[in-house]
Amino acid sequence: DYPNFRPTLDLNFAAEKKLDPKIRYSRNGSRSRINENGFVEFVGPDVPRFDHDPTTRESLGILIEEESTSVLPRSTGFSSYAVYHQTKIGFNTKGPDGVENSAYEYIHDGTSGTTNGGSTSIWADGNMGFHNGMACSYYVKITRGTSMSFVLLDNNSGRNSKKVSISGGVINDDSFATVSLVANSDEGTTVAEPLRNGWVRVKWFGASLSSSASSYLQLYVHDTVPTSNGSNIGYAIWGFQAEAKLFCTSTIYKPTTATVSAGDDNLKIDGEDFTNFVNSSEGTILADYKVIGGYP
Repeated sequence: DYPNFRPTLDLNFAAEKKLDPKIRYSRNGSRSRINENGFVEFVGPDVPRFDHDPTTRESLGILIEEESTSVLPRSTGFSSYAVYHQTKIGFNTKGPDGVENSAYEYIHDGTSGTTNGGSTSIWADGNMGFHNGMACSYYVKITRGTSMSFVLLDNNSGRNSKKVSISGGVINDDSFATVSLVANSDEGTTVAEPLRNGWVRVKWFGASLSSSASSYLQLYVHDTVPTSNGSNIGYAIWGFQAEAKLFCTSTIYKPTTATVSAGDDNLKIDGEDFTNFVNSSEGTILADYKVIGGYP
């Protein structure tokens, strides 16, 4: 038994954080991972992603996903195309990637939307294929004020996420926001994952499929009491993503209003590298892996 009997092939991705030379890896497009410092990091095509726990920064091994497309029309992954009772301030906030001014700030304009909502950033108005599946995610952080809540709504289908309540004020010292989920006549599954510096990644997926080809996707702000100009209520957004599938994947780099795709992660051992360690008549394979929450 192990370790007295060593396997002919022993791949420990979590400990080594690199690929064995026998493995050929490929992927189209840029996708994200959590790096060893707890920041979200985009890596380019054909670069393997060794992921980490965003809270403990523990090495988790290699991240393998299927192909996906960010179908968000009219908006980039960092700035919405429109707002209602809000003011777009601009790229002025350090994002969950640890990069200065990579996240976009919004503030309340003070004219509507106190406790019951009514103040929103508008991210999509068009056909996103949500009749086949719906998965939305975004990173959010408080930039002004002490607490507020967020609800994602597809207005055309009348479906919305749970209310995500965030408190702890403006956090810039590497600590985490306090997050809770509140039932809100919601559908599907809502997940909130805290990251360093007060950032939270929110995922909403698995709501019943929409019969409408068109979606009107809005992010509502709740549980605030703005001043007359709303300058006391602010939040930043980074990596907003919509996918026509039943679960959320890692963030795809989307600096444009066009749809952007990223390919699946392919790892292959073949030829002599394969036959040199495989017994064609018998053998045992042991794999230790984790299925990411929400994946099938």
